Amino acid sequence: MMARSLCFARSIAATIALLTILGVQGLLAQEDYRSLDAGRPILVTDAFPLKHKEWEIQFGVRGRVAEDRRGASGALAIEAGILRNTAFGVEFEPAVEREGGRSANGVEALSLHFLHNVVRESWGWPAVAVRVDADAPIGGRLGRDSWGISSQLVATRTLASGLRFHGNGGYAAAAARDGGDAWVAGLAADYALGFSGRMLVADVYTEIPASGGRSRLWLEVGARVQISNTSVLDLGLASRADEWRQGANMELVLGISRTFGIRSLTRVPAMPPPEIR
Repeated sequence: MMARSLCFARSIAATIALLTILGVQGLLAQEDYRSLDAGRPILVTDAFPLKHKEWEIQFGVRGRVAEDRRGASGALAIEAGILRNTAFGVEFEPAVEREGGRSANGVEALSLHFLHNVVRESWGWPAVAVRVDADAPIGGRLGRDSWGISSQLVATRTLASGLRFHGNGGYAAAAARDGGDAWVAGLAADYALGFSGRMLVADVYTEIPASGGRSRLWLEVGARVQISNTSVLDLGLASRADEWRQGANMELVLGISRTFGIRSLTRVPAMPPPEIR
């Protein structure tokens, strides 16, 4: 089983690398692919919210393979730049799981998040933001027991080479069945491949239980690829390093996001009639 899992991991990693390196030729360079959203494809996020009055819709799936269980969770989310330097999002998370010969499906949570940039990036300072997440219980075997709340401080620093570093850290409050209270932290790096509309990402993310016990540790790699002027494809591969003693495990992430605007919410001043001289 472990050999098959490792072979699968190598195949997915090779696919991500191939799509990233070859990509879509002739694509006009856009900046959307540099927006690092949580879970798209890694757990660490950057400190930059959506632009004011910009909207984004996201579709994603995260498949899990381990020695004795299989599963997948989906994500349907919408995010809006409601104010300057501030974004708000809502996410619906259906899931299916099979463990020990038993299958279950349902909704893991309805999630809300808020990101506010408090310090703009400059020559001397990284960009700094505050992110707050709330996960509402929906019910069912795969659903949460109760509300979960987390708050994090997010920082992003861009180097002259185009390499960026991100740091996330904070605290998450949850019921014992949902993982319990924990300190959370993550470090990530991303690198844009020139003006090609492609970016490679990698991170280390951990949850340290507040009451003690074994920490949960994720190792993740992935890529974001601009596939049109308004759409971005994200692919990722993750593994729970703290569960390696129980056998190989991995998660495959695949998603797409699309930005748009709502004309009625954007005031465009009328152009004066041209003067003929």
